[in-house]
Amino acid sequence: MSLARKLCDFASCYDHSHGIWMKRVGLTLDDKDLVKDSYQAMIFYTTYIHERQGSNPRFPLYHREALKRAMNGKNFDDILVSDNSFPEKVWKHFQEMSGKGTNPKITKGVVSEILYEMRNEHETNIINLLKNKNLLEAFRWLDGIRGIGPKLASFFLRDIWSFVGEWKNVPESSLRYLQPIDRWIRFWSKRCWPDIDWKSNSKEKEFSKRVTEECLNAKINPVAFNKGAWFAGSHFRELSWFFSVPEENQVEMEKCILGFSASEVVEAMKRFDEYSKQRMVYPIT
Repeated sequence: MSLARKLCDFASCYDHSHGIWMKRVGLTLDDKDLVKDSYQAMIFYTTYIHERQGSNPRFPLYHREALKRAMNGKNFDDILVSDNSFPEKVWKHFQEMSGKGTNPKITKGVVSEILYEMRNEHETNIINLLKNKNLLEAFRWLDGIRGIGPKLASFFLRDIWSFVGEWKNVPESSLRYLQPIDRWIRFWSKRCWPDIDWKSNSKEKEFSKRVTEECLNAKINPVAFNKGAWFAGSHFRELSWFFSVPEENQVEMEKCILGFSASEVVEAMKRFDEYSKQRMVYPIT
């Protein structure tokens, strides 16, 4: 099996992790039912939109709590439409919790300005708003919100595609907008396709386009590659521990990944999740 196909296998690990992560933040609906509940769709949004390098890891929590406090027991759809001050109330509560470390140039857009934009679009469900556009339009709309940018836009769209539902009639050229580029996608892409001149494709826009093309040429699902490559890279240390790889052998990452079993990892995740619910294990990373 090629390295690229092997990395795709680890998309199943990401998918299972996703379900656990969503339950931990209080999402009670099946992902596909988020189109029916605007508030839960907004909670889903908060889990993605602060995932930038150097961001406070507590921002998603503050964002969710700010929404709850600003709603004050009212229905999200109703208050977004009827209360013109609602977006600013959310921002005020977010600032109170996050303190002086908040940079409005990066954060205010994703917390409050997006609510104004949703109101302008006459759509209170962020997922429906994006799904009602074609994929390119959805990407551009998100990328146009101050503080989101192409990486977070692709990240959010990729997981809507994966867990809520795919866009219909998407040309292959638009699949690049489901390809968030981070250090691990760059790392593994260069090892999967070493003959490519990646330096000339170093910018995020060009890199996502080229990775998607290489996946399609190899008849590999670009979305599965992206999720699997990220999981295998960002969790490589834990995977090595799980498969009892001696430290000196962990240097050869490609060889290790080719020897790992994604299905064994998923089964172990299921067991750990059950033990966690019973408070029989405690994660140490």
